[in-house]
Amino acid sequence: MPRLAWQPGSPAENWRALQRTLPAALWALLQRVRQAAQARGWPLYVVGGFVRDWLLGQLTLDLDLVVEPVPSAGPGWPAIVLAQTLARELGGRVTEHRAFGTAKWWLPPALKLAARLGLPPGEPTGVPAHLDFVTARAEHYPHPAALPQVRPANLHADLHRRDFTINAMALSLTPQPGVLHDPFGGLQDLRGGVLRALHARSFRDDPTRMFRAVRYAVRYRLRLSPETRAQWPQGLAHVPALSGDRVRHELDRLLDEPLAGRMVRRLGAWGLARAVHPRLPAGRAAARRVTRGHTAQAAAVAQAWGLAGEPPVPRATRYALWWATLPRAAIDALSARLTAPAALRRTAQAAARLWRTRRVWAAWPPARFTFHLEAFPLEAVLAVRLLTDDPALQARLDRFAQEWRHVRPSTTGHDLRALGLPPGPHYAAILRALRAAWLEGRVHSAAQEAQLRAQLVQAARRAAGSTPVPPKPTPHAEAS
Repeated sequence: MPRLAWQPGSPAENWRALQRTLPAALWALLQRVRQAAQARGWPLYVVGGFVRDWLLGQLTLDLDLVVEPVPSAGPGWPAIVLAQTLARELGGRVTEHRAFGTAKWWLPPALKLAARLGLPPGEPTGVPAHLDFVTARAEHYPHPAALPQVRPANLHADLHRRDFTINAMALSLTPQPGVLHDPFGGLQDLRGGVLRALHARSFRDDPTRMFRAVRYAVRYRLRLSPETRAQWPQGLAHVPALSGDRVRHELDRLLDEPLAGRMVRRLGAWGLARAVHPRLPAGRAAARRVTRGHTAQAAAVAQAWGLAGEPPVPRATRYALWWATLPRAAIDALSARLTAPAALRRTAQAAARLWRTRRVWAAWPPARFTFHLEAFPLEAVLAVRLLTDDPALQARLDRFAQEWRHVRPSTTGHDLRALGLPPGPHYAAILRALRAAWLEGRVHSAAQEAQLRAQLVQAARRAAGSTPVPPKPTPHAEAS
């Protein structure tokens, strides 16, 4: 059960608590957003996950700002107009979604933003890459699992359209800063460790909410309310109607969670995995494999291999870990169900093949080992590195990623041409043989490489029965 970091109080107390919580730069940015909304007479609220995590003492920079329409402000989606106004004033760019009345304001570079906000010199911290603006709206779903049809509405309707009570709270920024709006008892449910859907059609309207239920239940240690649990079977029946893109987006977000392994297990226990596809693994072994991609050691290995980013372990590697024991046909079927990008499918297939055959290639000499692994995406090789508990194989895979795959002879095709060897397939064979010699320690210097190169060129000539080809004259030689 989650524990609240503090108990909400009066609007003034809430406002002071918010200021204490937020980084100075983000607080200054919100004040500028408030001013822009006040100038148009629009009520402005921060809603959803930010309010939930703020009450739990978990700062998030993922801000959803709801703008409530007012007739006096004129036509148009106010969220889009507000975002455009701020971009003109402070810089950055705006991505609009007029069908839903939303906008994403991509903030300008941090130093420019700080200067325009009048902050002290230096790189500001605690500023997100973007702010999301939403026009308060009501939604109607024409059929189960459809995208909603929307119309402008008030704050109460906007909160009611959301997934769970704990995400249906709003903190007023203007005109009454600090007022906590909680019409559906989200604070009480958060205190009690309860995850409650907002209405009886919630999972029928949008079955992706069931994936979010899994994430919230595990992340915050919540239990489903009795009425939400009763809605679950009806929701499962509509999961097959979801597009592959929408399901994959939810699984992407799940795999990015620190407790992704437990969440995968919950997908199985609550029937969601089978509803997505019968071959989606969700047992204990699958959960353990997924967990291997979320350790500090996994992040360190990915960084050493040059694959670190956000998330720390590439998402394709995390899928590869999850599906590593599946046969090719099952990975193809899952990839088709999720409309997975070709790169994700290739990585998962490659990791599964490498894992199945590791006892064949694990002890090969460095050159053969390297040439074999280079045929596969590095993200797939990383999955094998994270799966294996064999210290010797771990060490060899690390050498491959950090050393062996970068080894190249100094000789090029131009050098072979300059030696009078006619072009042909033997060029690739000679360069490969020179690289193998470096990898296996038979060559240690440029002189040794030149000696071996001469031998290989001579052998290639004998095999082809050819005579040396005169080097191509340079333009200077032709002129003379």
